[in-house]
Amino acid sequence: MGILGPSFTQATETSRLEVQFEQTVDQSFEELAFKGSLAFKEKLTTYLEEYVAQSVPEKDFVAWENGTLPVTTMQEWMERDFITSPPMKRRERMQARIKRWIEIEVKRFEDAKEQRELKSEALKRLRAFMGYWPKPDLAKLFISFLKEEKLSVSPFIKKKTLLYEDIAPMLYIHQMLYGIEREDRFDHIVIDEAQDSSPFMISVLKERTRPGGFTILGDLAQGIHGSEGISSWSSFQEVFADKGISYVKMERSYRSTMEIIEFSNRILSQMKHSPGQAIPVFRSGQEVLVEQRGKDDICKWVKQMEQKQAQTIAVLTRTKEESADVYAHLQSQGVTATLLQASDRTYRGGTSVMPIYLAKGFEFDAVLLTDVSQVLFR
Repeated sequence: MGILGPSFTQATETSRLEVQFEQTVDQSFEELAFKGSLAFKEKLTTYLEEYVAQSVPEKDFVAWENGTLPVTTMQEWMERDFITSPPMKRRERMQARIKRWIEIEVKRFEDAKEQRELKSEALKRLRAFMGYWPKPDLAKLFISFLKEEKLSVSPFIKKKTLLYEDIAPMLYIHQMLYGIEREDRFDHIVIDEAQDSSPFMISVLKERTRPGGFTILGDLAQGIHGSEGISSWSSFQEVFADKGISYVKMERSYRSTMEIIEFSNRILSQMKHSPGQAIPVFRSGQEVLVEQRGKDDICKWVKQMEQKQAQTIAVLTRTKEESADVYAHLQSQGVTATLLQASDRTYRGGTSVMPIYLAKGFEFDAVLLTDVSQVLFR
């Protein structure tokens, strides 16, 4: 997985959606939001600084009898020569410096054979010595931090598969320990649908991008990843607090009729963190119809829409299990429909049944939401 190496893989977007809507990972929305916050980043920074401080060898290096490199000399090298390098680069430079010290010190012996034997033994001892300053397993290091903070650990990360919530922390751990290579930096980053990104993720990307190299676009009303994203643009403004930013708010909507936008505004105004009201252009249509229907009415509704010449009809549920149940019911009533799943690569139109999180980006002539309640859609 790029910077983190081939041993890591990224979970699919479907897995990310299932965590949100199917709740396949046992953790609260509050915890999920915290993992994407700058406060979480600060705690992780403190943990890593303590880890680095404890990982440096604290004893002399003994190459051979009466051939000792004092720990004070190594500490001087660290503070004087390696201080600007990231921790793991310091480790590499320290190992190279000790090798060079061995090559110089062994020349004090006149016998060539003795030189070779002492050098060979010293290099073996150096390998053992560097074991006191081991290269960290990034996943185990992150899991250890989560456990110390009494936060849940994703079952995916134990297999080195990263959910979205784990990507920013893991990249940050790598950046803290190994630094950022020149070829891994960006001149400019454009992020669309940014409402589903976390402040932590934006902060990590900021550290890899030249000053002023960001364009961030999004709509708070279209967030589908809940606590993984943001509820206010001020969350990103905090990331760029030390830099000049330009914030532009576009309120006018050309996408839907006045009736649909006004209906949507009434729903959005009830949200805990309301994203604000859209202003419609003057394009009128039918009033939005709100009805309570039973399961048997789904078939009647689909047939009514077909009679009205609707070419694309969608029945949207909260979960894939509910989609399968509705699809089976339609089939039993003789209604031709398609059960759309995350693994599907084609869309054939007609009547489709799917979890609501798979509907983003689609446009339908008619849509029915099932089991709309404060419990399932909060």
